[in-house]
Amino acid sequence: MTARPLPLQLKNSLVYSNAASAGGGGLRGPANLVDDQFISNTGSGGGVWTLEPLTITRGRFERNNGLTQGGAVQAFSSVVMTGTAIVSNTSTGSAGGVQVAGLGAPLIAGGYFTGNQGVNGGGAERLRRDL
Repeated sequence: MTARPLPLQLKNSLVYSNAASAGGGGLRGPANLVDDQFISNTGSGGGVWTLEPLTITRGRFERNNGLTQGGAVQAFSSVVMTGTAIVSNTSTGSAGGVQVAGLGAPLIAGGYFTGNQGVNGGGAERLRRDL
């Protein structure tokens, strides 16, 4: 049995102006994010990139840039996002805002998407991945 990484617990934090050539510019890995801001980060998934479950509560993702997909968030896992603003993020591929390519249905409740731009889709994109 392979051990799964424990999720990062991040609360009331600013993740600003970071860069990565692979993974998330702001954060890579499973996380429980509460009242956090991810602003002006650049990576494969601009703000957050993860293969593990991701929960975001009352977050703000603004002006992040996805080098492949998902300007704000790129997740290959389950995603629960509540009360989160996805604003003016960009991607050179699909989904300027959020791309979810994992099994199970993502839950996005409350919050809003505005001004996001991707080559193939602006706000959000859900891809199915069969294992």
